[in-house]
Amino acid sequence: MFLAGIIYQEVLQGVRVERQRRELIRRLEPFPLLEPTRATYERAARLRDRCMRAGVTLSTVDILIAQVALDGDCALLTADADFRAVAAHAPLRLL
Repeated sequence: MFLAGIIYQEVLQGVRVERQRRELIRRLEPFPLLEPTRATYERAARLRDRCMRAGVTLSTVDILIAQVALDGDCALLTADADFRAVAAHAPLRLL
């Protein structure tokens, strides 16, 4: 299992109590971070273009998360329907 850096940040931003944030950091520490490269950003831009041509509008962050998962050959654990839309236009595996 891996954790995209941007998801790590989003999760931590959702915690308002510092003690709880420290505990979450401790619990997530074993998960290696997947970080985007320059090529990841380029592929994410192309993926966004492909989705837009199909009438699917997605946030920059969601497209980047999807591309990081694709680059890492990882399935994406999500309850967000936006990623189902991406998976209709890319080989994104969802859990």
